[in-house]
Amino acid sequence: SALLGSLFGVGGMGLSGYKMASRIGVIKTFEFDLIRGGSGLSVCIGVSGWLRSEEDVSWPWANSLGSSACDLYALRWEPQLLLDLGSFLLNMVTAQFADAAAEYWIKTTVLASLSAALAWPMALISYANNLDNTWVKTRE
Repeated sequence: SALLGSLFGVGGMGLSGYKMASRIGVIKTFEFDLIRGGSGLSVCIGVSGWLRSEEDVSWPWANSLGSSACDLYALRWEPQLLLDLGSFLLNMVTAQFADAAAEYWIKTTVLASLSAALAWPMALISYANNLDNTWVKTRE
């Protein structure tokens, strides 16, 4: 039974190690930035999902958790990738807004029949542009 238990332990450890290496093996930057030291034993860690500027790593957490009594840290991980993701999301929202405004304008003018004919090809082109976008690269 000891042999069987150790085999399952080693097998599970090897699988876990393989999965962990494939997920975080390509991370180049992973740092904790101290924003403010507290007086107790509690620790707060802020993790930003996307960035518009380098200051977005710590600025939101310093403003929202500035009055707490914990040691406040911000996690800085892959800042260039998160900056690319932030600009991609901003461009995507801007493009969606512009497309919705143009679509509304076309539907309310004489160009309605032309827009109905072009709707399907334009949707395919729009989705094909996003095949290798920043979101996919970030998930990898």
